[in-house]
Amino acid sequence: MFFIPPFALRAGGRLYRFCQRWMPTNILIRRVRRRDGLRWGIALAVLGLFYAAAGTICALLVQHGANGWWNLGFLLCFWNVAKLVSSGLSARFLLAAARHREARAARASTHAMVR
Repeated sequence: MFFIPPFALRAGGRLYRFCQRWMPTNILIRRVRRRDGLRWGIALAVLGLFYAAAGTICALLVQHGANGWWNLGFLLCFWNVAKLVSSGLSARFLLAAARHREARAARASTHAMVR
């Protein structure tokens, strides 16, 4: 059985809470996942494309002899691309589901008022 010490769990929890509270892409994703932010899903995906361009620039810098630390920028940018594009596209499906649910509730309430 694998044992994780309690201090490691606390440290992991604190790191997760820090990232959710202070990292800009996590803040954007959290705001888009609310009902009033679902309409911004495509804009979030487009922002992910800008991160892809920045990651490509970082990779080109490394290929042309820049410092190897630019690889970290490349990894960070493409991790954010994966998060933003997937969250942006899933927000469109969540928006369609929310609108369908609201329309069904509106039809049910008007149907109940007619009776």
